[in-house]
Amino acid sequence: MVSRHARMIGTGRLRRSCQATLIALAAQFGLGMILNLYVQVPASDQHAGFIEEIRTAPFALTVHALLGIALMVSAVILLIRAIEVQDRQVIVLAAVGLTAITGAFAAGEMFVRNGQNSSSLTMAILTAVALAAYVRALGWVGAAAYPHRHAALTPELAEESWPDEESWPPPEREQRQWQEPVLLPRRPPP
Repeated sequence: MVSRHARMIGTGRLRRSCQATLIALAAQFGLGMILNLYVQVPASDQHAGFIEEIRTAPFALTVHALLGIALMVSAVILLIRAIEVQDRQVIVLAAVGLTAITGAFAAGEMFVRNGQNSSSLTMAILTAVALAAYVRALGWVGAAAYPHRHAALTPELAEESWPDEESWPPPEREQRQWQEPVLLPRRPPP
C-alpha cells in the first residue's frame, strides 16, 4: 500500500504531467490545423522513411512530427505515473489518451504517404479523443489532490439551519461603525 505522503507527491507529479501533455496536445492540434490548411506535403515524402521525412519536410511539418514523438513520450510517462499512484480511473484515461495519440501519429504517417482527407480526419478525431481523456484525467486528479474544493456538503453542514433574513447580520458579530478619517496637520512648504 502506498503511503499518504508518497501518494500526494505522486498525485502532484501526475497532475503536472497531465497538464504538460494537455498543453502539448493543444499546440499539436493547432499546428496540425495550420499544416492542413496552409502547408503542402512534398511528393518526395510519400516514399521516404520517417527520418527522411523529418529531414526533407517543411519546417512546420518537421515540428509537427517531432512534437508528435514528444507527445507519445509524455503520454507514456503519464501512464507510468498513473500506475505509480494506483488510480484505476486515471490509468484507464491515460491508456485511452496514449492509444489515441499513437493512432493519430499513425494516421499522420498515412496522410503523408497518401494525402487522403480521411487520414487527416482520423488524426483530428483521435486528437480530440486524447484531449477529452486528458481533460477528464486532470479533473479527476485535481479532485483527488484537493478534496476540500470538490467535496459535497458534509451531513452536518447540510442540516445546519441558515439564519433568517431579519437576523442578518448575526447578532454575535459587532457592527463596525464608520469613523471620520483623522486629518493630519500639513507641513508648511519649504
